[in-house]
Amino acid sequence: MRTIHNILARVITDPSGGVIPDATVSIINGDNGFLRRNVSDASGEYKFLQIAPGTYEVMAEKEGFATMTRSDVKLW
Repeated sequence: MRTIHNILARVITDPSGGVIPDATVSIINGDNGFLRRNVSDASGEYKFLQIAPGTYEVMAEKEGFATMTRSDVKLW
């Protein structure tokens, strides 16, 4: 059996399109309890490598900004 792993990568921006560095980003798989955290870089980019297929919730937080939560993120 072959295991497939995904990469989840995005850039975090504010409503005006400015990038948000140093935001804490969490991904959670509610089916199996998998949780991983990362921090966006100076360009606002975050990456999660070798993520198993599944449905995830992605949450980004930084002081001074509203918390962003995106549910039902599917990785195949």
